[in-house]
Amino acid sequence: MYKLTKEVTARKESDGNTLLILTNEKGLVESIIVNEIGYEILNRCDGKKDQQMIISELEKIYEIDNRSNLEKDVLNFLTNLVNRGWIQDE
Repeated sequence: MYKLTKEVTARKESDGNTLLILTNEKGLVESIIVNEIGYEILNRCDGKKDQQMIISELEKIYEIDNRSNLEKDVLNFLTNLVNRGWIQDE
C-alpha cells in the first residue's frame, strides 16, 4: 500500500502537470514536476491501494492495452519516489 509522506504536497498546475513539493525536517525544499499519469498515480497513494490496484485503475481510465508496459512504468515511478522518501510502501 502506497502513501504520500507527510512532507509531500502535490499541486496541480494550469498546464496540466503537477508540481510535487517536499519539505524535509530541516526546512529544505525539493520539487519535481510530473505529468498527468504521474499525478493520477500519486492521487492513488492513499495508503489503501497497492501497485496492482493502481495499475488496474489507470488501465480503465486510459484504456491501456499493454498492461506489461504500464506495470513496468508504474513500478519504476513508485520505486523512484519511495527511494527519494516522497512516498511510503506500507
